[in-house]
Amino acid sequence: MALEALSRRCRAASLGDVIRELRERLPPELADRYASSLERLASLLAEAGRHGSRILGVALFGSIVDPSKKLRRDSDIDVLIVYEGRDPTSVIGEQAPSVVRLKRLPDGSIDAHTQYLDVENGVLWHPITAKPGELGEKLGFVKSPCVVLTGLQELVENPI
Repeated sequence: MALEALSRRCRAASLGDVIRELRERLPPELADRYASSLERLASLLAEAGRHGSRILGVALFGSIVDPSKKLRRDSDIDVLIVYEGRDPTSVIGEQAPSVVRLKRLPDGSIDAHTQYLDVENGVLWHPITAKPGELGEKLGFVKSPCVVLTGLQELVENPI
């Protein structure tokens, strides 16, 4: 199904693996900031799991996991969250203020999307959420390379 398509498109890695890779390719201060923000996001996803969201899959994409792209101080964390039940961004939004970002597209139209600010680390999260039946239409947003996070059930049971 759609979750299998995501797994075929993205490599699997634990949150710890992703953080280790960040530390290998970024200056320490920037790596610490993004590592801390990823841990906080994972913790909020675990919290969402305890408040009615059943997290089925999480994929990171964009400059956070693509070594060919430069991760800058103002880069956001792009994440696809597949869930059932309560939308996990409702829990994220309780802990992180939302920001609407506007972007002019090549055809002149405006794209608006909601991001959430990890105030503690100064990093924006750009979550794209999908229920399993909606995943097919959202897969186009996930650019390669991407990483499907493993160990999510352990995270919900043993939060960071």
